[in-house]
Amino acid sequence: AVSQLLGVSTSKGYVTFDDILEVIDILELPIDDVDRISGQLLSIGCIIKETDKQMLEEDSSEEFSDRSKLDYEAIYREALALDSSLDSYIKYVQQIPPPALREAENLIYQAKDGNDYAKTRIILMYLKVVIRIALWASKKYKIPVAEAIQNGNIGLVIAINKFDPSSENKFSTYAPWWIRQNISREATTMNPLIYFPVHIK
Repeated sequence: AVSQLLGVSTSKGYVTFDDILEVIDILELPIDDVDRISGQLLSIGCIIKETDKQMLEEDSSEEFSDRSKLDYEAIYREALALDSSLDSYIKYVQQIPPPALREAENLIYQAKDGNDYAKTRIILMYLKVVIRIALWASKKYKIPVAEAIQNGNIGLVIAINKFDPSSENKFSTYAPWWIRQNISREATTMNPLIYFPVHIK
């Protein structure tokens, strides 16, 4: 049962409780084995989700509520005012369910172990952070907001690849640093600084 479910996890990046129940049903195992199989899968590092589709309702449990204090809707509107071509991208970001309690901290270990679902989910969770930082950088460096978002997304991927979960750093502070770093690095090449000699100053 565990080997079959690991095959499902390899293809999807995770397994659901329905997948576990289906395998138990096919192999005609007792229902008591659900806990044992789930425990084995978790010890291997497999992600177990309730359903394939993460449902998000306004008055659902607190774990799905967005705990950030920022008004991201205002940030999205400001980004759209600067570049209306971002409309479909921002609508996509708005539909991404916010992270559950400590979800990113739990997924980062599995992302580092090569789990594509975990890596993709972390990237999706931080796309709104990229938009916020890109908007700030667009004003500071006078660059197009779409360019800043693109470079910020690259910085986010670099952050996941470079992050060491065993360090004392938190990914929530490590990722924004790399997002800003990558945007400012590209902005410097587009807007080179001009240095004047002292006597001219």
